Amino acid sequence: MESAEQAVTATALRLLELATPYDTFELVALLRFRFEQIEPAEEPPGLWSAATMELVALILSVHDQQDSPREPGPGAPVDYAEGIETIVAAMDELISAGAVLMLATTTRDTSSARQLSFGSVLREVFVRNLAYPHMVDDSLTALFDEPLVEGHCQRVLGVTVSQIRAVHAAIRDIYRQVWTDRVEAWTALANEVAEAAEVDQGFDIDAHMRALAEDRSAYPHTSAVTVAAQSGLAIETAQTVLDLFTASLPTDPPAQVALEFFRGVSPLRMRPLLRAEDGSYALAHSALFIHAIREQIEAQLKTDNAAWNAYQKHRGEYLEASCLRLLAAHLPGCAAHSGFDYLIPENDAEQNPQDFTKRVEGDGLLILDDVAFVVEAKAVAMRAPSRTGKSGPLWQDLRRMVTEAAEQGHRMRERILADGGLRLVDGTWLDLSYIREV
Repeated sequence: MESAEQAVTATALRLLELATPYDTFELVALLRFRFEQIEPAEEPPGLWSAATMELVALILSVHDQQDSPREPGPGAPVDYAEGIETIVAAMDELISAGAVLMLATTTRDTSSARQLSFGSVLREVFVRNLAYPHMVDDSLTALFDEPLVEGHCQRVLGVTVSQIRAVHAAIRDIYRQVWTDRVEAWTALANEVAEAAEVDQGFDIDAHMRALAEDRSAYPHTSAVTVAAQSGLAIETAQTVLDLFTASLPTDPPAQVALEFFRGVSPLRMRPLLRAEDGSYALAHSALFIHAIREQIEAQLKTDNAAWNAYQKHRGEYLEASCLRLLAAHLPGCAAHSGFDYLIPENDAEQNPQDFTKRVEGDGLLILDDVAFVVEAKAVAMRAPSRTGKSGPLWQDLRRMVTEAAEQGHRMRERILADGGLRLVDGTWLDLSYIREV
């Protein structure tokens, strides 16, 4: 365990030393370009993940915040710079050391939740940004574009989620356009070299490479002004979004920040943007932003009771409807009942369904022939301590999500099998006497 921590610490410090000649934002842009445009096949699979880019950007930015900003040295083309290659190797070594640390931590855990804890931290570090972006977009649309919820977002945050997504798209497009221009410049250089070779003319390719690499205008410069111009939003709106998602960096040493990252703690989780003193912003990986939107908005809505209650109601209804829709697609011809209240006995004296008085909720019920499928949906999330693998909070959250849902599903099953139906709160009887299996 101690040696694993030392390996992470030493590698993080070496990575900082290797990055000294580079401006942090330009280095992050170079690495991001390498990931998005090149991704060499010979490099270790998984090296170019959102987690790797997040960690590197995080420790470099924390270092810059605590020390005098480093003077950027001459840049170099991503395919030719020995310094960049060494940094890439250190990145791979750091991720590997972190994986060993996570395993070592699990080995020392003697609790009954050790496997669950390891899975929780593993997901938090490496897996939380892997969902398909278009599916995340669909969920954001369904959750936050509903007029009542959208109005609360505008009132509480000063922006809507559709505007936040427009800012994210603008940042992504700014990066894409800058790198498209750079690729075109490299293509033009290659053509010039080929033409010079054909006519046997001398061509100073090294000078042209240095000129391209040292052209700082070739690096993305993201500010409220450029984002507003790209997105069509007002500058004030763009600035509000940027402020909402800009990280507040910790004061811990960079090596300690790296250790905490592999324990499931990252300040970029809900605020993935980094801000420089000149007012420019950097995003280490596009996946970090799209996946931060829901959690950050939910955290802000929780500060307003009316907004949070309205959102919770809409979120629960959306989850229930989505679950039933997805399941019903695999049960053609089934009858669906969603979001209904029914009655159960308050005590042992209430034996007849006509006398039941306790009101409970059922999220969903699908009926196909003589088989009933009970659906219980929980629109809740893991708390921060659970995501870092702490067994107490983790068990509590799992009990809240899984155990309660199972108990509620079992409650409906009992009533269907014992009574042959459900007494709904409006006094009607849902006849299920023909059901053979639940």
